[in-house]
Amino acid sequence: MESNDDPDEDHLTSYDIQLSIQESIEASKTEFCPERFVPLSDQNRKLVKAIKQGHILELQEYVKCTYALDEADEKGWFPLHEAVVQPIQQILEIVLDASYKTLWEFKTSDGETPLTLAVKASLVENVRTLLEKGVWPNTKNDKGETPLLIAVKKGSYDMVSALLKHNASLDQPCVKRWSAMHEAAKQGRKDLIALLLKHGGSVHLRDGFGVTPLGVAAEYGHCDVLEHLIHKAPSFPNPARC
Repeated sequence: MESNDDPDEDHLTSYDIQLSIQESIEASKTEFCPERFVPLSDQNRKLVKAIKQGHILELQEYVKCTYALDEADEKGWFPLHEAVVQPIQQILEIVLDASYKTLWEFKTSDGETPLTLAVKASLVENVRTLLEKGVWPNTKNDKGETPLLIAVKKGSYDMVSALLKHNASLDQPCVKRWSAMHEAAKQGRKDLIALLLKHGGSVHLRDGFGVTPLGVAAEYGHCDVLEHLIHKAPSFPNPARC
């Protein structure tokens, strides 16, 4: 029997494992999701109403009927999707703890995950709660946006920091390979650029058109960002040619 001495082949990184889980979840959606959209049970309606109205005591009772957490409406929204866009952190914690972990990554009909919805709603504490509970930080929505890219677009230092703390990938390509670094340069956010660089962001990363974050900063006239990037990459070519 042949033995495999290559440690790279024998060892799956945590990213590989998470990716495998994601692929399994995606493959299961076609089989399971459609039948969960309709009809909704009375218990599900009560549960969602309690979420929207912030009735914590009622919600704690309703989540005991776990089947109600496993039903989605015509928009593909499960109770967890409703909970992540509500401003009361305890509401999310109750629903998240009661939901199956497979639901943590399920997408709405519009292709949004619980985490991307929370980021788009600019609910920093909800984002932190999801990440601390173990929600994967790198699942893209159907537009190809990572939670990190969305957080940079929203201009939230706190959300970007939370995502990076929980190992959000800086190199994960989004639409047209537009990265969080490119977006921060476009926004002229020197503070976000510094934060991304601190966590391993690359000045040399190129988008689908071959443009670097330095080139983006030059294009949009953000001189302070441009100077900061040049300082971090002194050997970088003239930004006018990027």
